[in-house]
Amino acid sequence: MLERNSFGSYRNLMKKLRRERYTVMVDGRINNPPIFTSTPLLMYAGRARFRVGAGGDRKPRIYNVSVPEWNRVDHYMEGSKQLAIPFGVDSQSVDWQPEIFLTDEERSRAEEWWRKAREQVMAPAGSATGVTKRLLVNLSASEAKRRWPDGKFTATLQAARALGPNMPIIVIGLPSEWESVNEVATAVNGLPVKHRSCAMRSRWWELRFGLHTGYEHLTRGIGIPETVTSASQTRAQAVCTVEHTGRDHRLERG
Repeated sequence: MLERNSFGSYRNLMKKLRRERYTVMVDGRINNPPIFTSTPLLMYAGRARFRVGAGGDRKPRIYNVSVPEWNRVDHYMEGSKQLAIPFGVDSQSVDWQPEIFLTDEERSRAEEWWRKAREQVMAPAGSATGVTKRLLVNLSASEAKRRWPDGKFTATLQAARALGPNMPIIVIGLPSEWESVNEVATAVNGLPVKHRSCAMRSRWWELRFGLHTGYEHLTRGIGIPETVTSASQTRAQAVCTVEHTGRDHRLERG
């Protein structure tokens, strides 16, 4: 495990890679920024004969087996297919749909949380109005600079709540964000949940709202066709992408 903020971690991993004497090393990240150092350091330390990555025609060449760069338009998995080609894989003949396997216990626990969330906004029989799909909200981001302020989450979700008075909402976040999770959930009549794995692993949420792209891969991995994928930095709106049709919808009036 590499700790990016630790020189000691880099040094120990580089020594280990050198000892292992790998023949091939593959950089599985296809969305590297223009300037990055971690991968070159580790690959050169490993002294692998073949260094595979999505470098395109850029120089200097970190990789000596370079596949086309991801265009950042197609799904990430589509771009990742290119990394298999140097190994003789026909990328068009393989099912690339990722899959995450859930236990019955995980499903049952998640369903219990969603039942509680629905009970909080339950309407008399036959009187539910607006959007009633399950909405999972994740306050966390991969980096502090990407983290939305609580007020923006609240404003966006209040607009969504106006469109879906009976929509069950679960709010999650890192343990350090529990106070924020509680405040945002309370403001929109949602359910704050500490057990992130339980809420996240449920196959039965239908909409997701948050800025952490890792959850996009998760939703694809458990076969959810409809997921909220992004939040505008300048406007309180949620964009809902229906992956199997490619249509975009906005949870806003007009």
